Amino acid sequence: MSEFDPNGVGIANGNIFGFPYTESEANIVIVPIPWDATASYGKGTSDGPEAILEASTQLDFFHPDLDRAYDTKVFMSPISQEWKEINAHCCEQGMEYIQYLETHGEEKALMKYQSTLDEINEAHEALRANLKERCLDLLKQGKIPAVLGGEHSTPLGLIEALNETYEDFGVLQIDAHADLRDAYEGFSQSHASIMFNVLKNAKNMSKLVQVGIRDVSEREVFLSRDSDRVQTYYDWSLKNQQYIGKTWSDQVSEMLQHLPMNVYV
Repeated sequence: MSEFDPNGVGIANGNIFGFPYTESEANIVIVPIPWDATASYGKGTSDGPEAILEASTQLDFFHPDLDRAYDTKVFMSPISQEWKEINAHCCEQGMEYIQYLETHGEEKALMKYQSTLDEINEAHEALRANLKERCLDLLKQGKIPAVLGGEHSTPLGLIEALNETYEDFGVLQIDAHADLRDAYEGFSQSHASIMFNVLKNAKNMSKLVQVGIRDVSEREVFLSRDSDRVQTYYDWSLKNQQYIGKTWSDQVSEMLQHLPMNVYV
């Protein structure tokens, strides 16, 4: 391991924060996923991992609650250029479909662009399967895998790997959207479907706690209401409770009571 000066200038050595750790040395491994093919309102989140990596060396490493925070052994895997190219192709195809859908409606769009949808869904399925295999390997090594997207759909393979590793675990989702839609816009793994797919594919996930939801469809509200595996804290409810004196600390304590010992955030 090379010398690392936590008080000096961050060195762009290819790893996040310029930390001097290899994957074999790391306790936490970040897997970047440059994918935003199903994002329906603007593109660009596929460039997020690269932008975060580039900016990470500008950070300082003092933390009031974590002594010697810079000793945390974190490694970020290289960003896949192959998946960046696949994503770019899928985005180009997908945007044409989405624009047509928003003009002519879903029924006509599905008839005209079914082959495009099939191509994107097949690529997305391969991405999910590859990530699941990668994260299962990391978990077997005793490491903590983290996904850095990309759009909200990207962690599904990791959560499925957790489902095969743990007999019981929960998910804490902090989000404006519930992401409980079934195959939104025809995309089987849409950014708006990630938690729907988690409920469907991860049977050992006993509790999904959603915090801060404020833009949601009626069907998603009903799904949350009718499922004993979902506890949703809507933004408007949290604010109304605070207006009458309930503290954020008390609200957080209540949220935590719903979660099991092992939690994916």
